[in-house]
Amino acid sequence: MKLTYRGVAYEANNPVLELTQGEVSGKYRGAHWKPKYVKHIPVPPLAVELKYRGNSYSLGDPIDVEANLLPKRFKVQITQEQVQAPIQLPAHEVTSTHLANIRNNLERRLQVAIEKGDEDLIRLLQIEARELI
Repeated sequence: MKLTYRGVAYEANNPVLELTQGEVSGKYRGAHWKPKYVKHIPVPPLAVELKYRGNSYSLGDPIDVEANLLPKRFKVQITQEQVQAPIQLPAHEVTSTHLANIRNNLERRLQVAIEKGDEDLIRLLQIEARELI
């Protein structure tokens, strides 16, 4: 299709999308409706557990619904012995790592202040560095 925009003529090459019909259909204002999906994108699975005003109901093939509901009914109970305790680092190691991070951050801030040429900020950061030592 030939198009013109502000005096510039060009040929429109719109990409052609391959569409597939979805499985769920319905009626909207009396017309049948089926969702269309782009072929290379997978069709989303049906939501089988639905609730409306507190009442539960399911959609789809009864065998598929039962297969999706079974894992939720029979969950494995995990005991406290099966769960590993979190690793506790020694307090001195945590403190030294924290101070090293503060020093690195201060050095980075000082380099930026030197590059910008902000003398007041450089002076304040040098005072802060002396307090850390």
